[in-house]
Amino acid sequence: MLGDIPLLLTETRGLEFVERSVGSIRFGHWQVHPVPGRPESFPGLTPYLVRVNVEFGFGSGLGGGSRLAPGWVEVGFEFGPDRVSVVDALPRAVTRPDDARPYEVTPLLAFAPAAGPAPVAMPPVTPRIECSGIGSSAVRWRYSPTETDPVPSGAQVAWLVLLVPEGRPQVEVVASAGYGLAAPTLENPTTRDDAFAVDLPPVPGVVPGPPLTFGHSGGSPRVFVTYAHENEEHKRAVAEFCDFLVGEGLDVRYDQQEPRERREWQTWTTTHILRADFVIAVASPSYRKVSEGRAVPNENRGVQAEYLLLSTLLADDRPAWTRKILPVVLPGRSVAEIPLAFLPRIATHYIVDDFTAKGAAELVRVLKGTRDQ
Repeated sequence: MLGDIPLLLTETRGLEFVERSVGSIRFGHWQVHPVPGRPESFPGLTPYLVRVNVEFGFGSGLGGGSRLAPGWVEVGFEFGPDRVSVVDALPRAVTRPDDARPYEVTPLLAFAPAAGPAPVAMPPVTPRIECSGIGSSAVRWRYSPTETDPVPSGAQVAWLVLLVPEGRPQVEVVASAGYGLAAPTLENPTTRDDAFAVDLPPVPGVVPGPPLTFGHSGGSPRVFVTYAHENEEHKRAVAEFCDFLVGEGLDVRYDQQEPRERREWQTWTTTHILRADFVIAVASPSYRKVSEGRAVPNENRGVQAEYLLLSTLLADDRPAWTRKILPVVLPGRSVAEIPLAFLPRIATHYIVDDFTAKGAAELVRVLKGTRDQ
């Protein structure tokens, strides 16, 4: 399982923000194969044929016959970093029930109906489906009911032709979703994005680049690491610390991971913080300075945004985020450098003596505890 997006109903009751789960959209294993022939019209890029497996699960009142039946459901994927694009996608537009049919990929990397056996098999589809984003780095499908068919539940299949820079071993994916209700309600439908990496199989004659260090952890706790870019020595220490955590079997996300190409950092950071089981805040003088409001606007802008987000989450749900946010003091750093909102003197913090199982025993024990369900 690659990831999931919870389907939530939210309501504001006085000063309290209440949400309840009514289902989820889950992403199973994606099947990825290089497109044979590697067209010469796309130099420096490798096309992949991708089968996307999605599972719509509606529960707790979102069944097809319920007053709270879904009026529509959307699911989308944004691929990155830079220079990744969706050349074509299936299904494109469905306005009436369509039978199962085979497709092939043309030399221009478009899907075309095939007369006989072909590599792409689309199962029957029944609701109204609209696809958008073809030709960009993001693709999205909207499933709407028809007069005779509700929004489907269960397994859904889509196909992509994905164009990726040559040699890249993985592609990053930010998955998003949305849904509406068939009838008005005081509760608001909301979702929460997810992010993961998908492996790209090797292509003969192409030297692969370095892999990402997250995305296939087999259910290990997700850990986001926030820190200030204090200096090169501190950045190297954070990278060594994160490598140690990965070696302990944890699913670690931080901003020095390959590939080093262009990212939309605000979306990347927010997605990973909201979906993390734990957020490690690495103490340092600059992070403490940010927490005291003494940083100038153009200094450590990334960690300023992360600290504001984490402070807001603490204010919204202090018990949950006090448990999730773990202040960490690396070798050579001080407890006095822990950011203020993370309560350096009156809440638990974790001192890492060195990057070994013994030197970080207490922290690793907490990180490997029971995940949120």
